[in-house]
Amino acid sequence: MINSTNLNQPAAQDDLERERFQAYLNLIQKLLTCSPGEEGQILESHQDLIDRSFLQMLETFVQEAEKEGAADAAQFLRQLLTALQQSISEAFSSRLPAYNKLVQTLLTCPQGEENQVLEAHRDLVDAGLVDVMAHTAGSLAVQGEMDAANFLLNGARQLAVLLGLLKPTDTSTVNSDLNSEKKPELASSPALLIETTLNNGKQSRQINFFADRIKNLAGVLGLGKHSSESSSLPSTTEEFPESLTDNSPTPVGTEDKQVESSTPPELPYLLLRLLQITKDSGGNPQAVYPILQSNLSQVESSWSNSLRNWATFSILAVDTDTAKCIAKDLSHLGTLFLRCPFGSPELNLEIAIAGYETAITVLNHSTEPRVWAAIQNNLAIAYSDRILGDKSDNLEKAIAGYESALKVYTRDQFPEDWAMTQNNLALVYRDRLIGNQAENIEQAIAAHQSALQVYTHEFAPRAWATTQINLAQSYEQRIQGNKQENVEQAIAYYQLALKVYTRQAFPEQWTTTQQRLTAACQYRDQLLSSETLLRSNTVLKIGEQAFSASEIIPLLARYGFLPHLACEVLVEQAIATISCTPEEEAECLSQFHQAHAFQTIEQKQAWLGQRYLTEEQLKQWATRPLRLEKYQQARWGNQLHSYFIKRQSQLDQVVYSILHHKEPSLVQELYFRILEGEQSFAELAKQYAQGTEAEVGGLIGPVELGSLPPFLAQSLINIPVGQMLNPIQNGEYLALVRLERHIPAQFDAATQKRLLNELLNTWLEEELPRRLICGSPQE
Repeated sequence: MINSTNLNQPAAQDDLERERFQAYLNLIQKLLTCSPGEEGQILESHQDLIDRSFLQMLETFVQEAEKEGAADAAQFLRQLLTALQQSISEAFSSRLPAYNKLVQTLLTCPQGEENQVLEAHRDLVDAGLVDVMAHTAGSLAVQGEMDAANFLLNGARQLAVLLGLLKPTDTSTVNSDLNSEKKPELASSPALLIETTLNNGKQSRQINFFADRIKNLAGVLGLGKHSSESSSLPSTTEEFPESLTDNSPTPVGTEDKQVESSTPPELPYLLLRLLQITKDSGGNPQAVYPILQSNLSQVESSWSNSLRNWATFSILAVDTDTAKCIAKDLSHLGTLFLRCPFGSPELNLEIAIAGYETAITVLNHSTEPRVWAAIQNNLAIAYSDRILGDKSDNLEKAIAGYESALKVYTRDQFPEDWAMTQNNLALVYRDRLIGNQAENIEQAIAAHQSALQVYTHEFAPRAWATTQINLAQSYEQRIQGNKQENVEQAIAYYQLALKVYTRQAFPEQWTTTQQRLTAACQYRDQLLSSETLLRSNTVLKIGEQAFSASEIIPLLARYGFLPHLACEVLVEQAIATISCTPEEEAECLSQFHQAHAFQTIEQKQAWLGQRYLTEEQLKQWATRPLRLEKYQQARWGNQLHSYFIKRQSQLDQVVYSILHHKEPSLVQELYFRILEGEQSFAELAKQYAQGTEAEVGGLIGPVELGSLPPFLAQSLINIPVGQMLNPIQNGEYLALVRLERHIPAQFDAATQKRLLNELLNTWLEEELPRRLICGSPQE
C-alpha cells in the first residue's frame, strides 16, 4: 500500500476540496487493489472524479510508488496515466473544431447575447473550452488585439471558476474587472458575464468532458497490475494536448463582422513550454533537458517548420526590443538542441538550425555583432554535422557561417574565438566535396596554422595539442607536395601533440594519438621501401624474390593474370569520361567506408598504404562501380530489352523431378508406376535413383534452363507443368523427368544489371585480342 500521508495536501482546504481530495485517494486505492480487468468499470462509476487534478494526483502517486520501491504499482499507474492522457488528447482533437467555432461566435455575436450562445452550446462548456479561449487570447495578444484578448481571457477565468478549475475570488472584484473588459473595439459589447443559471441553479458536479471518454477506456487501457509493458510519460499532467496547437483562424470582430485577422502560426505545446523554460532559465540545460528527456516521444519532424513559422510571425508582430528578446531565446533554444546528448540527432539539428536562422534575422551584424557571430559559428557547426539535406550544400553553408563569424571574431579583438573558428573552418575544408580537393586541403592546413598563432603550448596546451593532431591528419591527406615529406610532417605533428597528451594526464588521447602515429610510421616505411625498390630497378618484391620491370609481364602471363589486367585497363579507359556529381561521390565514399568498416583513420590509411593509393585515388576507386554502371547504361541500355527477349528462354527457371538408372526394364516399370499413381516420384527416386538426386527425392531446382544440359533443357521447354517425359538416354543412364514448375524470367533491376554485365564481358572478349599487344621479353 502506498503511503498517502507523503502526499502534499494544500493547507486550509475547505470541506468540499478536502472531500474531493479524499475521493481521489480512495479511487486510486480502488484501482490498485481491484482484480485485473475491473479498472474500466471502476473508472466509469467514478466519472465525476476524472479531471486534471486527478491526473496530477495520479502522477504524484507514481512518484511515491517509485520511491517506496513498489515497481508493479508504479508501472500500472504510469500506464493508467498515459491511457487517460491519450484519451483526453483524442477528445480534445475531436472537439477542437467545435471549440474554435464557439469562440468565433462569442467574439462576433451581438452585444449581450454571449450567455445565450453558451447556453445553446452547453455540451461544449467544459475545461477544454477554457483552454481554447485562453490559448486564442494569447494569439490575439501577439497580434496586438488586446481588447479581444482580454475579453476572452476574462471569460475563460469566469468559466474556470464556475467549473471548479479555479477558486472563486471576491465577487465585487470580479464584476468590477469584468465591466472593464471589452470585446474588439469595432464590435464593442459588455464583457462576457457567465450567469450561474448555466448550471440550472443546482450544485452539480463539474462539467467535464473527460468523463465522457471513460466509457471507451476499457479498450484503451489493456493493462493489469503486473503488466511488463512500460509507457513514456510527460513530465507533468498540466500539458495541453498537442491538438490545441493546430492552426485555426481566430476571427476578430468588426462593424460588419466580416473581417478576420491573420492568425499566428502556433507551436506544439511542448515546444512552446521548452521555449518558455529556456527564456526563464536563460538557456540553462539543467532546467530544459529533464523536461525534454521526459517527453521525447512528442518531438516530431514538423517542429523545425513550426518554430520557423511561429518565430517569423511573432518577430514581425512585436516591437524591436521584444523581437530581440524572442530572437535571443530562439538562439538559446537552438544551442540546447545543438548540444542535446539524447533524442534524435537528425531532429535536434533541424530544430537548432531553425532557431538560429530565425534569430539571426533580428540579431544582425550591425546591432548585435558578437551575438551575431556566435550564432553564425553555432549555425556552421549544425550544418557541418547535419544529416538531412545535400551534404555538399550543408558543408558550403558551414563554410559561409564560419567565414561570417570571422568578420567579427578578429585576431586582435577576440583572439580565442578567432582561433576556435579557424580550427572549425579547417575541419570543414578538409571534408569539402566541391572545388579542387588539393586546394581545399591547403586551405585547411592554412587555417589550422592560423589557429596556432593563438593556441600556443604555454597559453592553451590542450587546444594546441588538438590542433597539432588536426594538422597531422591534414598532411596525411595532402595531395600537393612530396608524399613522403607530407607523411614525415604528419609524424612530427603527432609527436608534438604527445608532449601534452601524456599517458598519465590524458590516457585516452595518448592512446589514440599513439595509434595514429604508429600507422603514419608504417606508411612512411612502405614509401621508403617502394623508393628503394625503384632505385634498384626492382618493381616488385614478394618475400625474398625481387622482380624487375621486364619480368612483370611474363609473370602476369604465367599465372593467367594478364587478360584480367588488360580487361580492367580497357574498362578504365572506357569510363574515363564518365563523371559523378558531388552527391554521388559522397554516397559512394560512404558506402565504401561502411563496406570496409574502418574504425579509425589509421585503419583507413593502412588500407590505402597497402594498395599504394592516395585519397584522390580512393575517390576514383569508390566511384568506379557507379561510373561503370553509367557507361553500361549509356552504351547498351537502349538495346537491353531486345537482348532480354533473345536470352529469355535461357533465363527462365524450372523445378523438375529426375530419376537416373542403368536398367532399362526397371526404368520402364517405374515410369508406369508413377503414371498409374501407385507410388510418388519422390518415393521411387529415394529408393531406386542411382544419381545424387536420390538424396532429395529427385527434386531439382529452381535452376535456369540455360544452365542445364542441352538435351534436358530442350525437353523441359516443350512440355507443360506436371507432365513426365518418356525415358530419355543420358549417357549410360536412362532418366525419368517430370516438369514441376516453370518460372518465367523477369525484366527487373537485377536481371538488367546481369544482362549489362554480360554485354560488357562480350565486348571485352571481342576487344581483348585486338587491343592487347605485348612485346617479347628481353633475353
